[in-house]
Amino acid sequence: MMSLEIEKKSEAPGDYRYAATCRETGYAFEVTGKGATATEADADLRKNIREMAQRLDELMQMSKVSA
Repeated sequence: MMSLEIEKKSEAPGDYRYAATCRETGYAFEVTGKGATATEADADLRKNIREMAQRLDELMQMSKVSA
C-alpha cells in the first residue's frame, strides 16, 4: 500500500493550499491545489491529480516506444 498524506492549510483568509504527498522507496511526489476557498483548493488539487495521471500515461507510452 502507498504511503499517502493529504495536508490542508490556510495561511491567510482567501489563501488555501491542499497538498497530496507520497514518499515511497524509489519515488516521491507532491501534487498541490490552491484557491481562495477550501472548495477551490480541493477542485484545483483534483484537477492537478488528473493532469499528473495524464503525464504519467504519456510517460508510459514514451517508454513503450523507446523499448
